[in-house]
Amino acid sequence: MLLRDRRQVRRVKLHQPIKVRPASPRDAEFEDISRTENASKNGIYFLTGVSRYFVGMRVYVTLPYLPEANTKGREYFGQVIRVDRTATDKRGVAVQFL
Repeated sequence: MLLRDRRQVRRVKLHQPIKVRPASPRDAEFEDISRTENASKNGIYFLTGVSRYFVGMRVYVTLPYLPEANTKGREYFGQVIRVDRTATDKRGVAVQFL
């Protein structure tokens, strides 16, 4: 059975530093510093060692996240739409911007 790709916008391989944090205080407070694996104008996909992500979770994503620079990245509001297990025991997280 073939799975249909539901993406409407092409993704590009892009490795940008990001900071992700939950939008709701009831979702355990944490900040995750990572980098994108790919991105589109509608969302990002990244790998992480953090196990707290779940489908439906609302998050804030700062992109690009450059703490040493005097410029601030833009903060996006999004929702986790997929969490994958990888062969390296990391998780792949897909976030759709809302």
